[in-house]
Amino acid sequence: MSPRIPNDTVNWTQIWDTVNSGLILIDADGAVRLWNDWVADHSGIPAASALGHPLESLFATEASQAFKDAIQNALAHKLPIVLSHALHRAPLPLYPLPFTPQQPRLQQSITITPLTDHNRFHCLVQIADASIWLTRENMLAEQSERQKRMAQRLRVLFEQASVGVAEIDTATGRFLQVNHKYSEIVGYDQEEMLALDFMTITHPDDLAPDLAQMARLTRGELREFTLEKRLLHKNGSTVWVDLSVSPLWGPGESPTQHIAIVKDITERMQAEMERRNALTLLTNVMNTTPDFIFVKDRDLRTILCNNVFAQSIGKTPRDMIGHTDIENGWDPELVQGNPAKGIRGFELDDREVLHGRTIHIPAEPVSVCGEILTFETDKVPLLSDTGEVMGVLGIARDITARKQAETKIAQTIERLNLATSAAQLGVWDWDIANNVLVWDDRMFALFGLQREEVSDTHDAWLAGVHPDDQARCETALLQALRKEQPYEVEFRIRWPNGNERVIKSVATVGWDTDGTPLRVTGVNVDITEQKLAQQRILQMAFHDMLTDLPNRRLLQDRIAQALAHARRNKNKIAVLFIDLDHFKPINDLMGHDAGDLLLKEVAARLTASVRAEDTVARQGGDEFIVLLSKITNPQDAETVAGKILARLTEPFQIKGKELQIGGSLGIALFPSDGEDADTLLKNSDTAMYYAKQNGRNNYQLYRAGMNKLATEGHSMQAQSAPDISHQ
Repeated sequence: MSPRIPNDTVNWTQIWDTVNSGLILIDADGAVRLWNDWVADHSGIPAASALGHPLESLFATEASQAFKDAIQNALAHKLPIVLSHALHRAPLPLYPLPFTPQQPRLQQSITITPLTDHNRFHCLVQIADASIWLTRENMLAEQSERQKRMAQRLRVLFEQASVGVAEIDTATGRFLQVNHKYSEIVGYDQEEMLALDFMTITHPDDLAPDLAQMARLTRGELREFTLEKRLLHKNGSTVWVDLSVSPLWGPGESPTQHIAIVKDITERMQAEMERRNALTLLTNVMNTTPDFIFVKDRDLRTILCNNVFAQSIGKTPRDMIGHTDIENGWDPELVQGNPAKGIRGFELDDREVLHGRTIHIPAEPVSVCGEILTFETDKVPLLSDTGEVMGVLGIARDITARKQAETKIAQTIERLNLATSAAQLGVWDWDIANNVLVWDDRMFALFGLQREEVSDTHDAWLAGVHPDDQARCETALLQALRKEQPYEVEFRIRWPNGNERVIKSVATVGWDTDGTPLRVTGVNVDITEQKLAQQRILQMAFHDMLTDLPNRRLLQDRIAQALAHARRNKNKIAVLFIDLDHFKPINDLMGHDAGDLLLKEVAARLTASVRAEDTVARQGGDEFIVLLSKITNPQDAETVAGKILARLTEPFQIKGKELQIGGSLGIALFPSDGEDADTLLKNSDTAMYYAKQNGRNNYQLYRAGMNKLATEGHSMQAQSAPDISHQ
């Protein structure tokens, strides 16, 4: 039912004129019966000009038909009709006439309502300023559009993120949303992921810590948490991830969903595992060396050391980690130094290394377990991947025995000097300003020259020095002239007859009051014989006097070097223990001279039977050791063993007699039969014993429980030895 028109029209007209919107009343014939002041003001048409006229005639043709149609629809359906400027392109072009394009049109909302008056229908047209709600509508539309664009961008970021991101139902653990990266990390596609929960793809060993943190998160004890855990890939492999979890509920709210972000750290974890394995290998290698090895951080606290270093002060490596030298029990005087006693101190060297220097201490006395030992120490900076100094790496080698040997050698040389060289010094003097060099007679004799064969200049003297030593002599002289160190140098000269001699030269520099060098005065001594004597002493210390083969001391060093090389390159080495068969009767019947000649010949045959890089050593008596380095399999050792036995069974011609001997040979292999020199020597000796027990003149490979396996050993039986000599 349409509303009725009030009877008191005049009174209502006065009220309508005060309304802040346009009101137009149209009768059933379409003529205007009411035109309030708001419409008159906004249209520029006074009420007197509008009353009685059809409404569509009062406006431009662009709106008249649309307006007429709207009125007819309202009357026909007896329902209000709403028109707006935004939707219907201004059906009422309200603007003062005459209109110019610069004038803004009114934003309108028009409502046409049918009315009744004694069964006659009228229409009430209400025109409102819609600028405010249209502006708000536009703002809401723009805000909605911005939100859509933001949502699109967030979706793109979600899908294109370089880390895995998932929205997870907190109660069930099921995945609600998963980005492409998360799916890629675990190998499931996104649709498959939505059918899974995070517990299913978590490694069983890592599930309990994850669930414990989730429980704390849901109880409000945490606002977020991170942990490293393993996920199970679809293909069965394990993926290490760095997990970050944040809730999507606010404080005080019930847990609903949470965000899980995962970053694949498999490569990092594998690298860490490789580093740990490498550290384990390094520790094992370090613990096989007799040298002291230690690593300190920038605070000079021990972070790594080998067993022998820790044991030297009665500790284990674990006890020393994280402590300074003093905390670990080293003598504070050794650590901090004592200049009065000439003790430099560990810390001073360490701090220089932290500044990038490399320290070499050729000989340093250190008290170890109450005994004064001499160490040769090298300290180098420990560098990071970026070249930053992280700490100090030190290696100290006990050279007490070597220094004692060197002291004995030095004492021997000194005695030789006193006995043979005291009266054989050559004296020389060089006038620097005038470049005049003066020699005494002994100097000419030292150089094997006549006085007239040498000019009196420094250059003439230098020309007589061996070309390879000239630069070193010049350097020593310049350092002395710069007061860097005293002049002392050894160099070679070559006599006109081709003989090469070694000269030691010592000199002092004379200065004027201004510090300018004036002259250099020195002495030369021929130390050729001393050098040769030194070489002979070294030869005696490390070689067998009779055969000139390496002795036990040198053999131990050779085995240690071969073991180190084999470990680095994963090679095998073999130690062959040889005991001569039928040697004792020769000594008893023909005397020790014949026995010595036979041992020399045996040494020559053994040396000829192996490669240049192998070692043949005399163990003592009629026992020899052969060290085979860099072999690939046991058959290589067996081949050499067979060759040696064949050579030993060939007749020897000693003092006009033909002698027949043989050999029993035992073989021990690294690493299967021992990982150090003593074990390899012991086991090869055991194998040699079983070779003798097995009939002599054969070889045996060492085996565990050899007493049970001797009869199964690889052997080369020889016939019974014939008479030891034949006329």
